[in-house]
Amino acid sequence: MGTGIAGDGSEARHAARTLLNHILGYGDILRQDAAAAGREDLAELYRQVGESALALKGPLLASLGAEGAEA
Repeated sequence: MGTGIAGDGSEARHAARTLLNHILGYGDILRQDAAAAGREDLAELYRQVGESALALKGPLLASLGAEGAEA
């Protein structure tokens, strides 16, 4: 069993989903912290990071052969 996104298709898809979910989760935590600190400029930046990760998810998983990758 390897690490990263190398390996068979299911391992690569799992690794890609995991990494994207980490970006989404940590980005949301940072967005909330920035908003609570009155840093709406940073909160907006972190919101954009999350949107970008979501936009990347479908095409990335499709390129790895995931069924239902558009979700």
